[in-house]
Amino acid sequence: MVRQIRRNQARIGIFVLLLFVVSLLLPVPAVLSQETESPLLVIVPDEATIFTGETQQYRAFLSFDGGDTWGDDVTEECFWQVMDTAIGETTDTDGLFRGIAPGETLVYAAYEGVDRRILTHVAIIEAEGRAVLIVQEAPEEIEVWLEVTPQTATIAVGETQQYSAHLRSTDPALEEEVTEESTWTLDDPLIATPTANEGEYRGESEGSGFVTAEYMYEPEEVDPVPLSDEAELIVWEEEDDDTPDDVPETEDLPEGEIINRQPGYITLSEPQHLGNPGDEFVLNYDNTKMDGNPDRYPRVFYFNDDYEKWVALASYTQSPGAVKAVNDGDYSGWFVVFGCIQPSFTDITAAQQWAEPTANRMNGLGLLEGYKVEDDPASLVRPAGLERTITRAELTAMVARILGLAPGETHLYPTLTYLSDVENESILQLNYSDADQMTDHWAKPYIAAMTEAGLVRAKGDRFAPQDEMTRIEAAVLISDALQDVPGFGHPADLTVYTDYEQIPAWAVGEVAEGTVTGYPDGSLRPNLPINRAEAMTLLLRLLRGFGW
Repeated sequence: MVRQIRRNQARIGIFVLLLFVVSLLLPVPAVLSQETESPLLVIVPDEATIFTGETQQYRAFLSFDGGDTWGDDVTEECFWQVMDTAIGETTDTDGLFRGIAPGETLVYAAYEGVDRRILTHVAIIEAEGRAVLIVQEAPEEIEVWLEVTPQTATIAVGETQQYSAHLRSTDPALEEEVTEESTWTLDDPLIATPTANEGEYRGESEGSGFVTAEYMYEPEEVDPVPLSDEAELIVWEEEDDDTPDDVPETEDLPEGEIINRQPGYITLSEPQHLGNPGDEFVLNYDNTKMDGNPDRYPRVFYFNDDYEKWVALASYTQSPGAVKAVNDGDYSGWFVVFGCIQPSFTDITAAQQWAEPTANRMNGLGLLEGYKVEDDPASLVRPAGLERTITRAELTAMVARILGLAPGETHLYPTLTYLSDVENESILQLNYSDADQMTDHWAKPYIAAMTEAGLVRAKGDRFAPQDEMTRIEAAVLISDALQDVPGFGHPADLTVYTDYEQIPAWAVGEVAEGTVTGYPDGSLRPNLPINRAEAMTLLLRLLRGFGW
């Protein structure tokens, strides 16, 4: 700053000396006026946006007509500063600023000098100007790669398998399907031959090989980037019609064959047999079969051979005609895409993303319906309420639905059966002092059936349907439901938790191994209310215990 001031003073001194010399050669006026009009200091640009680490050059011009026209460039004769030094900083170059952290601040320039328009005397002028500097977080380096799906496919001789290639990126806006634009090769041309469709192969003889897709990514102003990915193709020789890999039916299925979004479903793809799909995989479907219902979504289902039912997976639409599935149970075998009518949730925040795949799957299984919107109760666009604490009635009903009490015989595990209203009332009266409060309760049949089966416990002498379910109560409820499943009868060692002494005595030895986990700090927090997201996680463990 001192150097700048001295430099300005030196320039002013030289200019004054020149004016003095010139004034000796001119007639001396009768009156020497020391006043002149105040100029405006125009800063260009008046607003600039840069990323952290980048620089912005401002320039300063004098204007004597309110900014309509600009005069001298006085950038190097100004004193520059920034209001918030945490956002931007000055550099060794006048008017050049560097972004430090995201935010918005003002840039100032101050000028003091002589009026160069006047040759008869020295007129000192002063002017100030300001501009806006906006600093944004520098974007992360964008990564792109090619993904071929499915990663593994099994077909019989004579059958065909369609592979898809998708451009994937850390910037979702760049993602697209590039099957048609890719070059496809198979390392063993004896087992399969390509069809007229890019990425599709027909099985010719038994064996296995790798299908490779190559794609040239051509971003703007950057050299093209070659991308590639491969997937496995397994071809087997079909022996007879009784093979265990017979294709399951998908059309006009009787009630209960799809868990659980069956009413009004549409078959959007042919079943595909995948030997090892991986943790995530993408299936293609015929988007022209969608009927325009905004509440219908493509969802991937796998065929459960033990129960002979199609079971929903967490699914995410990638583009019209492609849907990604999360293979959370390491499933293999037959997969299909159904178009299902289901809720869509509006309130799953970034903090709840850890639970979103579980909530997505529970939505597909019909175990998460969300909360109706008061102004439009018929709408399926609604909040999921994952952060809401779950009541004893709500969790009891969810477990009961899994164990058999689901409308239309779409239950997952046939343990419970419906009782008559008289039987429900009798069971509640015999077991709970607050039975009269549950006469018209929506969860009455679930509570009664679970009580009769010994799968839910009283809270003192009450059931207390609207009380919040605690974490330890939920763990015991899930454990009781799994009591007949092999491998879930061994009690968990709860002494490993730092707050073991807070576990109620009635729950010690009643929690099955594998049904509950603690927090990173080593605590279990058994008596805290359990929210819906945590309850969904417990329910998924229950389903896996049953082999779903």
